[in-house]
Amino acid sequence: MLHVLPKISLLLLSLLIYELDGREAVSNTKYACNAGYAIDTDKHPVCKVGYPQTKKYKCSPESCKGDDGDRAPFVRMDSCQLITSNGGTDGGDLEEDCLQYDFDEAQRNFNCGTSDLTSYACYESPFSIKPIVCTDCKIMK
Repeated sequence: MLHVLPKISLLLLSLLIYELDGREAVSNTKYACNAGYAIDTDKHPVCKVGYPQTKKYKCSPESCKGDDGDRAPFVRMDSCQLITSNGGTDGGDLEEDCLQYDFDEAQRNFNCGTSDLTSYACYESPFSIKPIVCTDCKIMK
């Protein structure tokens, strides 16, 4: 019986090391919200990662930061046009700070929401923006 004890101890130690290593790997994962970022009804961010195979993640609000490490994250987008009340655009060319954004594949632009609740169509791609990045997220089903 005593010859089994070292084997069991080694097995348990290995499992403990594996578990600790797995936790560290998850906490270091960065989710670049390049296809969209919005605040859900439960006040948690929804981060859309990847394009065209986009995956949605629900994230901890404290784990999401803008490109410059802002606590109130936003993405600065160029070539934005105000979306008018009839659904068209005003034809302007503005730079906007988008607190929420979503890539519209059919229109080939981002729908951008600003702090004053104004909506813009921004002619950027998921590959050209500096997205909000989150670190504590779980995949949504």
